[in-house]
Amino acid sequence: ITSVLDQPVAELNGTLIGPYKLLHQLGRGAMGVVYEAEEVSLGRHVALKILPFAALLNESQLERFNTEATAAARLHHPGIVTIYSVGCERGIHFYSMPLIEGPSLAEVIAEMRQEEHPVAEEAETVVARRAEVLTRDEDGGHYRAVVRIGREAAEALHYAHENGVLHRDIKPSNLLLDETGRVRIADFGLARVEDESQL
Repeated sequence: ITSVLDQPVAELNGTLIGPYKLLHQLGRGAMGVVYEAEEVSLGRHVALKILPFAALLNESQLERFNTEATAAARLHHPGIVTIYSVGCERGIHFYSMPLIEGPSLAEVIAEMRQEEHPVAEEAETVVARRAEVLTRDEDGGHYRAVVRIGREAAEALHYAHENGVLHRDIKPSNLLLDETGRVRIADFGLARVEDESQL
């Protein structure tokens, strides 16, 4: 059996997987491929994470994919990317989530490092420009923005911990900035979900 994901990326545009029509690839990592997709029945755009068919041969990757979906699905917090739906069609496992339009914190940091001599005000401007929003901090500049980002991530992680989910892979590429500039934690693939017996 061959997978639709074995095709060149450009040929996937318009492909239907479950109720979703793939529009274009957003990223590719060890745990699968993320596409911008349209949920046809609702006409809304989502991020659709797909586990390539070849990865199904590796039981640990499938388990990690399912852990990610299960962990994120049980969390409902404005600082965490939630799960809309989970499914499997033609041997392709997938789940959908909100489409976060902003960059990851890793992208913001990389852009800031490209600035020749960023000072606090310039760095804050880069953050705001890259996120395509003005940060909510009008005074205090760069340092206040860094503190806000850290605080929002910590609050979301605290909520996850209170609900028995340990992320275990917090890094700048898993911290997304949404259209309001707020931090959204993504990628729960290495999460540990505590049940009552483990607690």
